[in-house]
Amino acid sequence: MFCVQCEQTIRTPAGNGCSYAQGMCGKTAETSDLQDLLIAALQGLSAWAFKAREYGIVDHYVDSFAPRAFFSTLTNVNFDSPRIVGYAREAIALREALKAQCLKADAGARVEKPDV
Repeated sequence: MFCVQCEQTIRTPAGNGCSYAQGMCGKTAETSDLQDLLIAALQGLSAWAFKAREYGIVDHYVDSFAPRAFFSTLTNVNFDSPRIVGYAREAIALREALKAQCLKADAGARVEKPDV
């Protein structure tokens, strides 16, 4: 685990960050890893949402889902692993749906981070 997210992050002259089995805030390594995976899934979703707009495809649900899911990783109050996994799965499903719409509009559609 390595985390520098919250105000409780360990800060020393040697460096900053919690790098133990559990953070100072109580976050477990599992939760930290799942949050990292969710962020990666949201990066992929955002890349395809940005590309979709080039084709006039705007998904308002994605527009509201992405910040909501992202915010769940920003505070040290949501350590609900199943909920984080649910957000990640939904982000991947939404990413794939947007990708399919983009490919329907342009078979050559690509993004920088296609499958994160």
